[in-house]
Amino acid sequence: MPYSDPAKKREYMKRYNPKYYEETKEPRKTVSKNTGKKRILREEKTIHIKKELGNSCFTCGEQQCSIVVAEAFSPLPKAIADHSWIQINLLLQNEVFSLTCSDCRKYGPPSENH
Repeated sequence: MPYSDPAKKREYMKRYNPKYYEETKEPRKTVSKNTGKKRILREEKTIHIKKELGNSCFTCGEQQCSIVVAEAFSPLPKAIADHSWIQINLLLQNEVFSLTCSDCRKYGPPSENH
């Protein structure tokens, strides 16, 4: 039996392995990276939040706005888009998020400054 002696086993495997792997060679499959999937999921969550909030600033109505967390709940322990779908929907129901454009966030509502 070729496997009873370790030296004979090594010799046998040196001859057998190249032949076996050459015959059963498959094209290499690429594994998609999780970072791309996470980025897409975060974008979907952000779009969902903005859609639920009306896609415009609460004070001036501008379309280019970002999600702001209410001061009572700030800071959240992790980024907004890293929460689960259930957590995001609960936060939306409890009115934790609001949409505010950069001008309103920086200078205040239009009735006051701009």
